[in-house]
Amino acid sequence: MRALQEGTVEAVGGRKPVKVDVRIISATNRKLLDLVKNGAFREDLFYRLHVLPLTIPPLRMRREDIPHLLRHFLARFAAEENRTITGISGEADGSPRRSSSGPATSASSRTRCIAPWS
Repeated sequence: MRALQEGTVEAVGGRKPVKVDVRIISATNRKLLDLVKNGAFREDLFYRLHVLPLTIPPLRMRREDIPHLLRHFLARFAAEENRTITGISGEADGSPRRSSSGPATSASSRTRCIAPWS
């Protein structure tokens, strides 16, 4: 907490505080203010973290983002694994349709794609 408040830390066994420049990005799906009111989350930490709150709707509310995210991550993972992705199946392309039988998958010898909303 001192690093956030004062911009200094003290090494174990150290004699002088060391200046640090700290930025923290945190995320939660809980209502921290309610947790603070109930005593389940530290109020001082809440106010230190709550300097620039960003509220991002869940992906289920932004289905139009799914195809873009799918293409981005497939390209990234293909590059990391040095593999070729030949395409994305209709079930996993981010379309807003959903099968009642469970998550949509497409399996081949080169690529397996799982629908991001499953």
